[in-house]
Amino acid sequence: MAAYLAAHCVGLRTAHPGRWCDVLQRSHLRLADWTGNQLVSAMNATMRERGWHWPDRIANPAGFLAFRLAQLPATPAVEACGPIAPPDDFKPAVVCASAEVRAAALAEIREILSRRKCAA
Repeated sequence: MAAYLAAHCVGLRTAHPGRWCDVLQRSHLRLADWTGNQLVSAMNATMRERGWHWPDRIANPAGFLAFRLAQLPATPAVEACGPIAPPDDFKPAVVCASAEVRAAALAEIREILSRRKCAA
């Protein structure tokens, strides 16, 4: 959830998601009930309701996030759909390079390493 916030909220991309984990843990939110998408959507909705916008610059991102989370209910208004399980017969596609492609890549790697060794 913290990584989702960091990726989708303006001003929260500048710090490590671990900081957002701390803020989330200290909040009143029942985190097991929220998804990252629900959280961002709820923060955007409360901003629209108040006529606010995401600021261009946030001097204290952790404080800003704590303030924004405090404005949300403990649980989301709408339950999230759980992940959809793949069908029982689902097999992920495995693509392997051909022997020729692997040999060419290995030759290229050896050539690069050889040039570096000679240059040193």
